[in-house]
Amino acid sequence: MKTRALASVMGLLLLLAMSGTALAVHDTEGESIIGDVDMHSASVVTYDKEYGPEEIPQFAKIGIEMVPGSHLPAAIVWDFDVDNDTATGGSSLLTRTPNGTCGGQVCKTPAGDGFDFFIVLTLRTQGDSSTLAACNGCSGSPFHCATRGPSYPCDEGTCFGLGAPCFMGDPECYEITEPCSNCTGGDGPYYPLNDVCGTHTQSCASGMVKGEYYVGFGQGSESYFRGNFNVRTVYSVLNETNICVTIPWGLIVERLWTKISEKGTQPAFDMTYAVNGPPKYQVSAYFDEDFADGDDLFTFDAGLKLDISDWLPDTDRVADGEYNSHHPCSHNSAGGYGNLNIDANDVGDFLSEFGRTLFWNDCPNCKR
Repeated sequence: MKTRALASVMGLLLLLAMSGTALAVHDTEGESIIGDVDMHSASVVTYDKEYGPEEIPQFAKIGIEMVPGSHLPAAIVWDFDVDNDTATGGSSLLTRTPNGTCGGQVCKTPAGDGFDFFIVLTLRTQGDSSTLAACNGCSGSPFHCATRGPSYPCDEGTCFGLGAPCFMGDPECYEITEPCSNCTGGDGPYYPLNDVCGTHTQSCASGMVKGEYYVGFGQGSESYFRGNFNVRTVYSVLNETNICVTIPWGLIVERLWTKISEKGTQPAFDMTYAVNGPPKYQVSAYFDEDFADGDDLFTFDAGLKLDISDWLPDTDRVADGEYNSHHPCSHNSAGGYGNLNIDANDVGDFLSEFGRTLFWNDCPNCKR
């Protein structure tokens, strides 16, 4: 009896320390643009409140699984709606390219605004001029473009002031490169604005390598958090069917809230929701079958094309969905999706499931 009571107390303490949320969902199969890059499911598991129940979970495990016969994409983009509120945040990568296409097809039905930040996982190394080469404030990024303002004569010829910010695929949208010199009239600076946004896609001196992730928001011209996850040297997406990556969720949420608040370009999300509420999200999978340009995100060939194969959910974002008690990390378990909120009331379930719960024996394929 004493042993059982002690086990109950230990189980309660462990559960309180590791409490968090899970949100997993299945995707519609057989709808991918590239036939062998077809997503089956995705999940986000937040966990570990080391200092108390009012703390934002410190870590998250984010993962996808492909349908049988498919392999992993080369890059995965997660758009997160942290506070389940479309009045905060901004648009997503998938829905902010009005004149672009997804693999030559119409992109996802817009889910509206409300995505607070994105996380990009790089599963194969990108080229130096890739749109997945992200760093802080790089000139010439395809996300750092503008329309032409007033023109002035300069040493380089006719140069222009910056008009309105714009995105790849927008009409009359040009890359911002180095400023012109010795311009006559006006206050400057002025720029050549000769190349259509996306022509060169020179975003940094070094592309991202496999095993890196970065976090950003808004236009994506800056990444505010960058890290690594563990993959082997011989790791190849062509031989892999699922992946789960551990990220410092609490640190990312707090840092991004600070950066978004400081920049003021979009309404900051409510961090209190993240304490007990699962983040809503959408996931998109990218893979360029013609990888000669070393870029798995965009191809600019007589127009903008996203090198995207699949996304989930089909419309809007992953919501709370249907609750079930199955292990959300196993993706293909019975039901395999739902919203699982763990608290002290689940001690009985925890003890009965001891040794195979998501908090004790977490996703077996999760990269730490």
